[in-house]
Amino acid sequence: MCQKCGKPILSDLHSGQPVELFLLENGIVVDKMSGQYNSYGKVFKEDLKSSVEWKRYWTKGYPKTVEDPHSTPACDLLNDSDIANGIAAIHTSCYSGEVPTECSPQDPNQGWGSEDDTEHDPNRCCDCDSELCCICGKCAWCGECVCDYDEDDF
Repeated sequence: MCQKCGKPILSDLHSGQPVELFLLENGIVVDKMSGQYNSYGKVFKEDLKSSVEWKRYWTKGYPKTVEDPHSTPACDLLNDSDIANGIAAIHTSCYSGEVPTECSPQDPNQGWGSEDDTEHDPNRCCDCDSELCCICGKCAWCGECVCDYDEDDF
């Protein structure tokens, strides 16, 4: 989610919204990338066929960075529960130049939702927001559920 406007940063397999991504360790930016978001915590390269890699080594076993041989792997930072470690994401259009010190809130749809998404209740239909059938998990209102039951049966 964009740290400034609170909306998701959208992406699909081929393109994404322009974004500024900051890799944080203890509230300090240790790496940055800009471009079209790819939904996986990175941005697409200009050819839109592959992704830019973080300069920080990804997991243990990869070579340590020359600048800091004791640095934490990027994957560990992304999975840390400390708000000062991980990714701060800001839509390019929302970015004012102020350097973030805290991670952005997680997007439950990982960029695959819509601009109006905040938190989506998995028990409700994405199209009409009706409750989903407790038997098949589909929406009766949209005509996807064909279960023939009476709520009094439960």
